[in-house]
Amino acid sequence: MPPNNPTGTPFPDGAVERLLAETEALVVMDEAYQDFGGPTAIPLLPDHPRLVVLRTFSKAMSLAGLRFGYALAHPAVAAEIAKAKLPYNVNRVTLAAAHAALDAAELLAERTRQVQQSRDLLYRLLARVPGLRAFPSAANFVLIRCEARPAADVFARLVTEHGILVRDVSGAPGLEECLRITAGTEDDVEAVGRALDAIFQGRT
Repeated sequence: MPPNNPTGTPFPDGAVERLLAETEALVVMDEAYQDFGGPTAIPLLPDHPRLVVLRTFSKAMSLAGLRFGYALAHPAVAAEIAKAKLPYNVNRVTLAAAHAALDAAELLAERTRQVQQSRDLLYRLLARVPGLRAFPSAANFVLIRCEARPAADVFARLVTEHGILVRDVSGAPGLEECLRITAGTEDDVEAVGRALDAIFQGRT
């Protein structure tokens, strides 16, 4: 199912079905990064009225400033969610932008393919850097674990020496010494690869 943030790993096949079978609770799937890779839970909706799938325009559509998303759910569940919805919670400008994004589906699909290619290139470059471990990703970023140098030091040097900003996620449980790097353009990705290679091999 959808890639996790910040690891980029999707759920194993059958995981959502097993979860639905083992609980009577509402199961909510956040598919914010699903456009970049991994299966979707949407086909499960007709047979599982306790399943809710959340999608957003913030990631693949690059419209984070809109703060616009939606939920896919059984009509009875959707009706309950609507009871908690504020009136006029989406303005006309946001709706117009969302409609325009949907009308540009082919363009957005091509852009998503480009991001996937950049992510795969980023992973290949980082996997070759000695002293760090890069994790395969189905999202638009790659997680690395700094094994030869402290993540805080790597983070600081990327910013001060190379002008590259990444996300330090090392404070999260299980992610000690980890940084999350978003895939940008091919030039951006190659710059990150060169910078990390220089830092870990002591050339800067």
